[in-house]
Amino acid sequence: MSQDMIQATSAAVQAVCDHPGSEAEWARAINESWEKARAAAAKARQLKKRGPSEERITVELPLARKLMEEHGHHIERQVSCPGGRVDIVDYDENAIIECKVDGSLQALFDAAKQLKRYEPYFPGKSLLIAVPVLEDEARWLAKAFRAVGIQILQTDLEP
Repeated sequence: MSQDMIQATSAAVQAVCDHPGSEAEWARAINESWEKARAAAAKARQLKKRGPSEERITVELPLARKLMEEHGHHIERQVSCPGGRVDIVDYDENAIIECKVDGSLQALFDAAKQLKRYEPYFPGKSLLIAVPVLEDEARWLAKAFRAVGIQILQTDLEP
């Protein structure tokens, strides 16, 4: 039985347990749960078919390759934790790295929120945001992030 079917079955059973009422209401609740589970499974399949993201191709993979090949670091990519999925864990630098395609204010805010979600699951690790180049509008934010322990790594500028 596939993981999607197990989740759909669990959702249907939960819907019945949570829904006091007539058999018709139970049947309607089960049908809605199945439809939601099927839609979620279809969306997940579509996401898997899209291939690697621009972020992965332009920032994450080149940075990972550079860290391993040029610097000899022991890293892991796409590490799952209860807070989400960390782009790169660098064991030699004792850091978790979130990669973004651009160095805009919004991208930095998004990355910082992600890193703060991951931080409890990687105690003692440094927090880094990797971007190709930091945009001028975001330079002040990079300074503010440094004050709270988040470093910015500009991958196009680093030797």
